[in-house]
Amino acid sequence: MKVSRSHQIVALGAGVALALAACSSGAGDEPDGAGGEDPITVGVLLPLTGSLSALGNEMFNGYKVAQELVNE
Repeated sequence: MKVSRSHQIVALGAGVALALAACSSGAGDEPDGAGGEDPITVGVLLPLTGSLSALGNEMFNGYKVAQELVNE
């Protein structure tokens, strides 16, 4: 049975959503799920070398700005 490209994309999206839901901590001690003093590690995959390095560096700078805004 041949699987179409759109079905592959939908399956990939569902898999990513399931993985993210499995990694969530749930409600926790905070009623709205926010707060806490524990640091949160966020990783990103960016093209920092090669033909797309200019875009990757711009995205990296954007993540640094967002980090500064969140940590204010």
